[in-house]
Amino acid sequence: MCRGRSNPRHFCAQEEAFEVSGDEGRRSVGWSGAGGKGKMGIKRTILVDGRELAYVLTVKRVKNVNLRVKPGGEVAVSAPRGMDGCQVDGVVREKAPWIFAALARLEQAGSQPRLCDGGRVPVRGRWLTIRVSLGCPETITLEGENLWVAMGADAGETVGSQIRNWLMGLSQEELPALLESCWTIYSRVTGCQERLPPALTLRWMVSRWGSCAVREYRITLNPALLCLLPHSAAYVVFHELAHFRHPDHSPAFHALIARLLESAGLPKEAELRRDMGLNLRQLVKG
Repeated sequence: MCRGRSNPRHFCAQEEAFEVSGDEGRRSVGWSGAGGKGKMGIKRTILVDGRELAYVLTVKRVKNVNLRVKPGGEVAVSAPRGMDGCQVDGVVREKAPWIFAALARLEQAGSQPRLCDGGRVPVRGRWLTIRVSLGCPETITLEGENLWVAMGADAGETVGSQIRNWLMGLSQEELPALLESCWTIYSRVTGCQERLPPALTLRWMVSRWGSCAVREYRITLNPALLCLLPHSAAYVVFHELAHFRHPDHSPAFHALIARLLESAGLPKEAELRRDMGLNLRQLVKG
């Protein structure tokens, strides 16, 4: 099952009290007096694979180096006495993948669908602004960066329900073809070329992108997949197909996922999942 929508990392170190030096040019960690409680902070910036990562180093009476990504996107770090700035930089650099992933989730959380006039909704990974107009028949049209929704004066549907009906129609056209293409790769990689693809059901779900019923030889896909980038939608299909070999999330399951993605020429699983932070409940119930 592939669900829709991190904990800080801790590093052992000796418990001491310290404070950050006020000399920003030197960017070093200074020592406090006995029992001192440093509360100053200094902003430091490091480069990770050519990408800048800024964080605020503060002084607390701690025994671990603690990393936290705040709701506003600030990376806060506290460290024990005895570690100079370069040592802290090294710890932050080591955990940069987790930090960048957390920042990406925060950014995505701020971009959630609102199914109303002037709201925004993603289609195949591209965010579109919803424009509502009076029209008959009731239609939905893509025009540049806008999604035009024509609604009758006495329309019984809401904007959200009309957009969902439109997405369901698209999914009925596109998801069976996506399943077929993913199945071709899956059958080649696993050697089960004599079998037919599993049965497909399309259903709106508020907490899953897809699910797999192994005994029924059926997968269920969420029409909301049409909101994702195509390669992320393909990842969900591969995820559900892999459950026919491994009905769990074991290392063998993820190894099969990696082989399928490589065979399809797609990015790695962790990168693909970054595109899947949409709030499905807002999309399905909005």
